[in-house]
Amino acid sequence: SVPGQDGSKRLLKMLGSPFEGMWRTCAVGGGTCHCVGTLVFSDMIGDPVREINSHGDMMCTAEALGAPEGLGPRVCWCQDGVPWGDEVRKGLASLIKQGLTPRVEIASDEGQEPDCSVESDGLWYGCVTMSRRWDTTVVPQVMARAAPAEEQLDMALRKLDACRRLAPQSSMRILGVRSSSGADAVEMPVKAANVCSMVYRPDEGAMWTAKINPLHCAAVPGTCTTTPCECRRP
Repeated sequence: SVPGQDGSKRLLKMLGSPFEGMWRTCAVGGGTCHCVGTLVFSDMIGDPVREINSHGDMMCTAEALGAPEGLGPRVCWCQDGVPWGDEVRKGLASLIKQGLTPRVEIASDEGQEPDCSVESDGLWYGCVTMSRRWDTTVVPQVMARAAPAEEQLDMALRKLDACRRLAPQSSMRILGVRSSSGADAVEMPVKAANVCSMVYRPDEGAMWTAKINPLHCAAVPGTCTTTPCECRRP
């Protein structure tokens, strides 16, 4: 059963985060979780069953989060991140639609104003972290492309937040690369990528500076996406 509002508040205060890092409880199962960042849906002892990128209010239920139904109460946890916005989401979705892997890079020297130019080669290093699928399975970057496009987008957004937490005062850019193994290289010249876009600057926040190919909405009945798209003109 879902606890009442007062009971939920008391329960949230009692719960301590079982996860590493800056996690906070944001809702007991059946409530509303306000989270901009990474949201984990777990049982009461913290065993996760679902992990997604969230950009606002989410119902803390298995149905709303696409998680398997289970017995016992559930809890939603939030690790606050960046409001990446529609342009970043559309930019990443465009790369994935082209069969490219989004490689996240972190700047090593803000003083030289790193960007997507050839002159900035040597100022960037790859943010090599493992990714988690929606079912919380840990996978290397090379396996991420096996996931559906919508899940790849979600994984990329969560990786952006994870990389920003590693270096919050550093700029970040995205390289769209063909080789998934190249996505995990320590360094990569910008000419080796098909696309380069600045995605974050500490003094400006989220951005997308590369051209975005048109993203048309799916016309197949029952198809669902959270990515902003455009209707095809007849």
